[in-house]
Amino acid sequence: MNRRIASTLKSGSPPEFWLLNNGITILAERIDAGEHLQVEVTDPQIVNGLQTSREIYNYFRGTPPIASDGRRLLVRLIRATDTGVRDSVIRSTNSQNIMPEEALRATDEIHRQIETLFHRFGLFYDRRKGHYRDQGKPVNQIVSVVELAQAMLSIVLQEA
Repeated sequence: MNRRIASTLKSGSPPEFWLLNNGITILAERIDAGEHLQVEVTDPQIVNGLQTSREIYNYFRGTPPIASDGRRLLVRLIRATDTGVRDSVIRSTNSQNIMPEEALRATDEIHRQIETLFHRFGLFYDRRKGHYRDQGKPVNQIVSVVELAQAMLSIVLQEA
């Protein structure tokens, strides 16, 4: 829980919510413009603003939205199909906050290959923390980057 984001949602008073929070950056394979302020996004991936998204969800889960609520949220939609560009955006938009090194290294090609291999065996390699949990995958089938590193060290050092 991010108490600062939650408190700005609860206060509901000026200054605007979007002025006090960084907003959300979403990468997508495809973005199609619809009618006024409507877009259709294909394969969205929140690359910055996951805490903000979760806090907004939690707030409105317990407090039904009011039509007259005029608060706004800054959302950046970026169309990027090239994995190199996507990885650059992820690294750049997360460089302002302290991020664990494994979170940034998780965009490396080797991690994509591990994720593909794990899928063959019904496992989910969680190279982006919380990604598979958010999709409702069984927790006992999710392997984190840190868990995999610990397992590899145990094998190399031959210790349990």
